[in-house]
Amino acid sequence: ERLRDSLQRELVDTQAQLAAMTAKSQELANELTVYKDAEASMKKQSAAFAKSRGRILNVQKSSEDGSESSLEDFFARMLPDLVQHLTKEMKDQSLKNQFTPIVKSLHQRRPRAAVS
Repeated sequence: ERLRDSLQRELVDTQAQLAAMTAKSQELANELTVYKDAEASMKKQSAAFAKSRGRILNVQKSSEDGSESSLEDFFARMLPDLVQHLTKEMKDQSLKNQFTPIVKSLHQRRPRAAVS
């Protein structure tokens, strides 16, 4: 009788431990899925950045006289729009006030053959 009770208690304890371990295993599996999804997202984002970087570094636009423009010319055309966009997105009015004259200055210096 005592042996049966002892075995019964041990069985109940073991079943409780198994249930706890199963729950913990499921929790860890869920965390692993989240991490794998995040890793895949980071790899995808990294590939997109690398592709964009490659496009920027390899940009060769033709100017009106047929010669290739430099990377500096590319940024001279694109930077004013980028800075203007960032300025519009700013929430801090004091920063916005500091950038507004810079944006206006960049737009005034923009090359005539700017590509939209």
